[in-house]
Amino acid sequence: MLRLGRLGGVLGRLGVAPGGLAPALRLIASASSLNNANVTVPAAAAIGDLAILLDGSTGTTTAPTAVVPSNWVEDANVFLDAATAGRAIISHRILEAGEPGAAVTGMDSTSDRKLVLVFRPRALLASVTASTPTGEFTASNPAAQSILASGASVPDVLSIAHWRATGLIDPRTVSPAMKQVVGADERQWAGWSLGRVDRSIDIDDEGVNALQGLFYELEFAA
Repeated sequence: MLRLGRLGGVLGRLGVAPGGLAPALRLIASASSLNNANVTVPAAAAIGDLAILLDGSTGTTTAPTAVVPSNWVEDANVFLDAATAGRAIISHRILEAGEPGAAVTGMDSTSDRKLVLVFRPRALLASVTASTPTGEFTASNPAAQSILASGASVPDVLSIAHWRATGLIDPRTVSPAMKQVVGADERQWAGWSLGRVDRSIDIDDEGVNALQGLFYELEFAA
């Protein structure tokens, strides 16, 4: 029989809250935009929700200028300077008054795709800390990336994967599977899952390709 402490650790790795608590987060809404510098935070969001923006942009021969919305925190940034250049940025924000339903501004280049995910925490978030990200932007087949969430120092962990390409993305490889994969369109996808579980993510050569992954350590107010 598992002791209580060991059981809590097992449940944390699996993304299941111990003691009958609700999961750390639940996805309540998402929104996307195409070929626009702006994307609108869903109106279903509320103050205190965690919003994550996945912004993938391509240009001509120089990577698009990096732009992170005002008051958001940049967590990951990969880029490519090539015949068809690109940049992919992941950033986050704990929403404050006036931000649910408002537009935020990111990159603006030849082709822009933005996807924002809004998560409702089970309690007031005290801090959100991003891990060192992994990722690559390339005009060939990117290397598989590893999201090493088992190394998190807290039990509540959110893992994020980001696939972005100039061609249709199929397949979107992740092992083990994530809780959900959300698409802006066939050229941009995000995956998310809870728990201290390591995952491998990959993408085939779909033209010009971005592959990113990271995890967030979530701490709640006492």
